[in-house]
Amino acid sequence: MSINYRDAIYKDEEEMFVLAAKLATSFKLSRTDFSRTYQEVLSSKDVDLFVAENESGIIGYV
Repeated sequence: MSINYRDAIYKDEEEMFVLAAKLATSFKLSRTDFSRTYQEVLSSKDVDLFVAENESGIIGYV
């Protein structure tokens, strides 16, 4: 099983939300808030967002 690391892109949003919701243990993640923040992060020139993926999809991010 190989892992690929790359820049996050807009079409990753749904998979990223599912993963982030699984990681959020002390609160319920709002889909609307996540979407707004995700779009802001990707459009920012001051922020880098990377994903780790394997054959089954996104498995991590930083």
